[in-house]
Amino acid sequence: MKQFTVIGNNVSLSKSPELFTYIFNTLNIDADYSYTQIADLQELTQFFNTLSSMNYSGINITIPFKEKIVNYSNIKSDIVKITGSSNCIGIRDNILYAHNTDSYGFNNLLKINNINLNDLSVIVLGSGGSARSIIYSLLFLNVKEIFILSRNKKTSKEIINKFSNMNNIPLKLYNASEGCKNNILINCTPIGVNENTELQILDFIDKTKYCIDINYINNKLAKSIFSKYTDYYISGLDMFIFQALASLDIWFPEELSEKLNYKELVEIIKNE
Repeated sequence: MKQFTVIGNNVSLSKSPELFTYIFNTLNIDADYSYTQIADLQELTQFFNTLSSMNYSGINITIPFKEKIVNYSNIKSDIVKITGSSNCIGIRDNILYAHNTDSYGFNNLLKINNINLNDLSVIVLGSGGSARSIIYSLLFLNVKEIFILSRNKKTSKEIINKFSNMNNIPLKLYNASEGCKNNILINCTPIGVNENTELQILDFIDKTKYCIDINYINNKLAKSIFSKYTDYYISGLDMFIFQALASLDIWFPEELSEKLNYKELVEIIKNE
């Protein structure tokens, strides 16, 4: 039996085990998918030091280790090399292959929700691994400009320095005094996942046309928070499912994702 897991903080909230259990059962794959709570970098190192004894064939990574995980991989995909962020590891012959399915998931979220970002201004909330991946995607979507709004100015400036020369799209720190008309807000932070998350950073934002939340957990709370700042709220459920499908095709040689019914996957997650 093949073994898979998702690692991160508060990972017990993840719907990945439920989704992949359904996928494996549907496709008659002899595999198990679990979650592994990782509290800090020390535990992350311990996890990888004992990885060979766990017999994993693949790992998904969530907040806050998407950037740190790159240091533990042997081979990195081109997107991982550019973004410095990975959310999927494939393991073959004890070699760890780092992939990034965030960009794929985000692009398909836009497609399935008929969202066109052409010539729009975009505010990216956050400056972690997910934000890096989303900004990478935006640079190929003909947006007008990208603003980063984050408490961490150091990582924000690192992202700007890394991507500022790509495709001639302006990328800069968000400044409330400048304003940002006809804009889209993309949440790449844990805001809305937990009730005790600080919300003060949202006070800098004028009302936006759309809020795309890359999170899919606790949508009622997230929608209640972001509805004050946007006309339309879109959860990250579609992104999550497409990320899972991309992981599936990374872990198995056949393109198994094509054998699944997308609408059924959505219902499985909604009903959990």
